[in-house]
Amino acid sequence: LARYSNGARYVRHSDVSPQTPDRRLTCIYYMNPDWKKQDGGELRLYLPEGRGGVQGCTNACDVAPLMDRLLLFRSEIEHEVLPSQAPRQALSGWIYSPCSIESCCPALLLREMPDLSMPENATLGANSSFVRTLSTSWCR
Repeated sequence: LARYSNGARYVRHSDVSPQTPDRRLTCIYYMNPDWKKQDGGELRLYLPEGRGGVQGCTNACDVAPLMDRLLLFRSEIEHEVLPSQAPRQALSGWIYSPCSIESCCPALLLREMPDLSMPENATLGANSSFVRTLSTSWCR
């Protein structure tokens, strides 16, 4: 569990290192009720070349730490936490595997990024178009 106080940040890094070579997916769950843009503390993902197809992003994409947001991304993707201007909480974890995602889970390979734009206050249900976009675009 990470709790960032005013002015706190986390510098650019990858979650894969010589000490943790088997990390495959990074999972972050945000617990920030009433988060506002001026609170800061967004996660900046540095997307691999050619994967900047998320609307509003080029090769870097900022993700707001909204309450109940669960974020999953490949652990080798570099990222940082931008300076926080208000208390911010996140629970982080990792999925480990001795084999690469490409060899263990070829269905999860990204051929191209789907449009992931959605209103910040949107909710996801089992039949939402956002869930269908992920399942049809990412998991073929």
